[in-house]
Amino acid sequence: MFKGFHFLKESKFYILIFLLIFFVSTIQIFGIEKIIIDTDLGADCDDAGALAVAFELEREGKIEILGIIASSKDKYSIGAVDAIATFYGRGADSLYGANQTIDVGCGDGLRYDGRNGFSDELAKDINRYRNSIITKSGVASMRDKYYSILKSQPDHSVTVVVLGHTGGLYSILKDSNDRELFHKKVKKVCFMTYTGSTWEKDYNFGFHNTFPYTKFVLDNLKVDAYFGCHGSHLVYTGYKLRSKYTVDNPVKRAYDIILGNTPERPSWDQLVVLFAAFGDNDWFKIEKFGKLEYNSSGQTRWNLNENKSNHFRFGIEMPANYMGDIVEDYMTRAPLEGYNK
Repeated sequence: MFKGFHFLKESKFYILIFLLIFFVSTIQIFGIEKIIIDTDLGADCDDAGALAVAFELEREGKIEILGIIASSKDKYSIGAVDAIATFYGRGADSLYGANQTIDVGCGDGLRYDGRNGFSDELAKDINRYRNSIITKSGVASMRDKYYSILKSQPDHSVTVVVLGHTGGLYSILKDSNDRELFHKKVKKVCFMTYTGSTWEKDYNFGFHNTFPYTKFVLDNLKVDAYFGCHGSHLVYTGYKLRSKYTVDNPVKRAYDIILGNTPERPSWDQLVVLFAAFGDNDWFKIEKFGKLEYNSSGQTRWNLNENKSNHFRFGIEMPANYMGDIVEDYMTRAPLEGYNK
C-alpha cells in the first residue's frame, strides 16, 4: 500500500511536469506574432534598420517572420533584403515576394539627394553578403507571395507590417477573392504613416503616385488598422550601429550610404516593427478613438472628431532617448550563425 501511494505521488509529479512543459510550449507556439513585412527598402536606411530589429525579435522568439514583400519599383530592393536576411542567418528564397505587378513605390529607387539608394550596392556585392537573390527576376510577385503565405495560416492569425507605400497591400486586396482570403487570415495591419491632425501629403501614402492605392486600401480594409508611429521622428538611431560594425554588416553599410556624414536617422520603421511585436505595452500607447481620412489632393490626417471602429493611432509612450536606446540595442546585436530553422 505504501509503494502504491509513492507511485501515485510520482505519477502526479510527472503529470504536473508534463502539463507545465505543454503549457510553456503552447505559449511559445501560439504566443508569438506571425508577421509579414511589406517594405519599399532601398531609398532610406530605416527600412534596413527595421529588418535588423525584426530578425532579432524572431531570434528572441517574439515574432515569426512569415515572409517579406519587396514593394519598391527598384529592381535591386529584393536583393538588398536578401543580403540583410542572409547576414542574420535567414536568407531563403521562400521568404520573399517582389514587385512584378505594380509599378509604384520609391519611384526610381532614388535617395533624397538624387543619387542611387543603397539597394544596388548591397544586392550586387554577393561575395561579401552571400545573398542568392540580386534582382526581382524570378522571384514570386507580391500578390502570389501574399496569397501563398496567407493560405497556409490559421484564421485571424497574421499581422501585416507595412513600412512603405500601399502598393503591396493593393496587390492582394484588389481582387475580391484574394480580399476575402486576406480578411479571413489577417488580424491586423500596422502602417508607418503620418498621423498628425493637419492635412499633409505623407511620403508612404501620397507620394510617387501611390495615393490611388492608398485610397483603395483605406476604403476596403476591414481588419484592425494601426497607424503610426506618432513621435518616431524624435527617436534617432544609427550612430552606435555605424561605430560598432564594418561594411560587412549590410545594415551599417545602408546607413553609411544614405547618411554620409550625418550621424543618425529617425527610427520610423523600426518602431512600427516593435509595436507589431509588443503592442500596447509600456513602450507604446494606442488611441482608440478617431480615424485616418484622406482628401482629393492625396493628403491624409488623423481626425479626432470622428471614429472608425477599426482605425487606431499609436505612438511612443516613453522618452525618445530611452526608446532610441531600445532600438539601437536591437540593431547592434551580433547575429548568431543561423536560426537553426
